[in-house]
Amino acid sequence: SKKRKQHVVPEPQEWIEIFSSDEETQPQKLPPRDQVKDLQRELRKRSSKLATVKAELERARKEISELKQASKPFKKGLFDAAQLEDHINCEICTSTNWTPYMLTCGHTYCMKCLVEWFHTCLVQHMAAHPTWRSTNQPAYHLLNPRMRAHPYIASLVVAQGPQPEFSCPTCRAAVTTKPIEDYSLKAVIHEVATSSGEASPKKDPVVAKRRGKGKAKAVEGPFDIFF
Repeated sequence: SKKRKQHVVPEPQEWIEIFSSDEETQPQKLPPRDQVKDLQRELRKRSSKLATVKAELERARKEISELKQASKPFKKGLFDAAQLEDHINCEICTSTNWTPYMLTCGHTYCMKCLVEWFHTCLVQHMAAHPTWRSTNQPAYHLLNPRMRAHPYIASLVVAQGPQPEFSCPTCRAAVTTKPIEDYSLKAVIHEVATSSGEASPKKDPVVAKRRGKGKAKAVEGPFDIFF
């Protein structure tokens, strides 16, 4: 009988790679010598600028420290303008008292508020005494030529009638004379208000100068119609 041929499977071939330990890596290519010099020059320039900035910063810190030490004595004398609002503002309108007028009782108000206050008192008096006439206005009995020839007698006749009663808005003390403008307080108020950035208002007199009819005297001040 014929012998069966045996099928032989070939063994897998192994590939062996051999690396040489003596193989050296390729050296990196260095930049040109001129480029290196340029980079070194730029580095030195930046280092010099950095040193200058550091020196200026240190000098500025030293100056700030010296200024803080020098300003310490002055801080004790400084004040906040907001703390003076109660003293520079009018008690009635609570606005800056640009035109302070003082009464005999010592209280001070702005001219506009005092004029309005006295005007209210005058209106109330005229409502209670319709026949009353101010010495600043021509009363009917002053039309008598004899009375007009003697102003002193005419003033006595007017004084015999009931007169308006003016008072302080706060303490209600009687006011019989014209309020006096407080120039010292006015200067302080203007200084404090302007330093806080507030602008002084334009002059707008409450009572303009005018001359009455006949022999009535001219009204020069804001309170001449009342006193």
